Amino acid sequence: MYSYSSANSFFVSTNTAFLDKTSYGMSGGMSIRCVKGTLYSPLVSTFKPDSVTVTSAILGGNITYDGADQVTERGVCYGKTQSPTTEGNKTIMGTDTGVFSSKVKGLASGTTYYARAYAITIQGTVYGNEVSFMTDTDNPSGTFTALRDGKVYKIIKFGDKWWMAENLASLPSVSLPSAESLTAPY
Repeated sequence: MYSYSSANSFFVSTNTAFLDKTSYGMSGGMSIRCVKGTLYSPLVSTFKPDSVTVTSAILGGNITYDGADQVTERGVCYGKTQSPTTEGNKTIMGTDTGVFSSKVKGLASGTTYYARAYAITIQGTVYGNEVSFMTDTDNPSGTFTALRDGKVYKIIKFGDKWWMAENLASLPSVSLPSAESLTAPY
């Protein structure tokens, strides 16, 4: 950097900038701030995990701004402890800005995971917000008790919905057709 000062002029010169106070006049006044490096980082956000199963989940994120540097790698890092980094488990999902996602396989069943989207530039690694999710268990089944008769029924989970694993085993009282009841089944 070169700097020169005299009663009539002032200028600062670098490889990329030139400032000459004489072009503004002596009463114009200027403010100069010297900053080393880039001030801006990529803007990274992590999406809520989708389609979580016993051993997999779809993870992803979005890079809306690259921080004035080329994004050389983007993806999601994940693990069983908070604040996962790219030094641990990660899935690489390309370069540049924009939306990205991928199915991550080989997860342990019934386990809580933490995930963060990331972007790598010449300035370093920037992480998005952290999200957590729990994989389904190996045996996603259970029971429920019918309020009307106290009978216990088996249920099973498919995807994100619970279904009966057996038929209802009881009916309310049955009337003969000759009884001509309007409310009781026959």
